[in-house]
Amino acid sequence: GDHRDLHSFPTRRSSDLITAFFPLLCFAQQEVLGSFFTRLEQNTLQAQFYLTVSDESNQPMHFNGSITMRGDKFNFQMGDIEVSYDGTTLYHYDEGLDELTLSTPTLQEITESNPLLYAKAISEQCTAQYSAKTDENNYVIELIPNDAAMGVSIFTITLRKTDLMPLSAVMKENIHSYTTLELKQPMYISDIPTFTLEKEDADINDLR
Repeated sequence: GDHRDLHSFPTRRSSDLITAFFPLLCFAQQEVLGSFFTRLEQNTLQAQFYLTVSDESNQPMHFNGSITMRGDKFNFQMGDIEVSYDGTTLYHYDEGLDELTLSTPTLQEITESNPLLYAKAISEQCTAQYSAKTDENNYVIELIPNDAAMGVSIFTITLRKTDLMPLSAVMKENIHSYTTLELKQPMYISDIPTFTLEKEDADINDLR
């Protein structure tokens, strides 16, 4: 895409226009994000996902699974592991051990376990800008934290323009450390799941 350096504009007048227009651009991106978060509140998102986790010391790790979420509630399944949050209790089921752990999570634990909720949590503490990869089909919005202590250098979310469907989210801590979530066949449905996990005969580990 076309990614010009703003400082290369030749006249003071044009740079003044850029400076005046920049807050409007940020507002537009925040509006798109706000509409997306509202859609997540009012609809249930279902998708298959492909997750890549990479850091400096290890080869990238890849995982496949499925996710269902509505508002801040979610359920995801990945191999033998199923994790669900019903707004109060976090459920973690290990099929291999047949063990169900129940806990009361902190807000930080909830947001860090779901990249889309993480985007919502940090969006008001970031500068939002359109990536050069934005095209006629998709919004690609970069969230750059205003505080370097947040531990994330950039968070990028791709939304389909026609229905604000999330397609991917990339959380980059540094050049070597990042997490990529790609959603496959995402859809919004009107059903409201319970997000409460009940596993008959499983060993219960209640930490609440």
